[in-house]
Amino acid sequence: VSSVVQCPFRSWTLRSGSTVIRLDGGRVHESIPAGEGGMNFFGQKFRWGCGVGTLLLALLATSCRTIPPLPAVNLSEPGWTLHQGQVLWRSQKDAPEIAGEILFATHGPGRTMLQMTKTPLPFVTVQTRGEEWEIEFVPQRRSFSGRGTPTPRLLWIHLARALNGTKPPEPLRFEQTEPHGFTLENPKTGESISGFLNE
Repeated sequence: VSSVVQCPFRSWTLRSGSTVIRLDGGRVHESIPAGEGGMNFFGQKFRWGCGVGTLLLALLATSCRTIPPLPAVNLSEPGWTLHQGQVLWRSQKDAPEIAGEILFATHGPGRTMLQMTKTPLPFVTVQTRGEEWEIEFVPQRRSFSGRGTPTPRLLWIHLARALNGTKPPEPLRFEQTEPHGFTLENPKTGESISGFLNE
């Protein structure tokens, strides 16, 4: 059963049926249940440290409360501006690039929706609304949500905000190129997302 928990440390939240998060001084460290061996997206594995016991201790040590997820986006509503294009995602420095299609939509200064599709299925979906954010890794049915500035590991959230004019935090580097191109990179991990959007 999925759950959403909000805690005082920068309002971090956990929203996943199997993946767990350790809260540590306002920073989050994602991890997976013992025995799963990592998350696998189109043949690429990802693994983070820490265990379930640490999460439970962190939740008991803080006054946490349940919060609802962001409401579903209806792009047919008035006020949405849509952009489509192509994107390349590299999970780490030596990993192969994954190509896909990207949809980016904005509604006012702080509301965005971003989706990468690896034909024929959605790969990742991001939604932001002001300080709130939510990300879903569709093939793995894993979702995370929270408020404030998320960990640099959640690069897709930072891309959605950067494309809407918000400078990403260190160590992330965002660059816009002509015509309508962009690159967001984490130099510490080698993870990068690059592509272009049609106007």
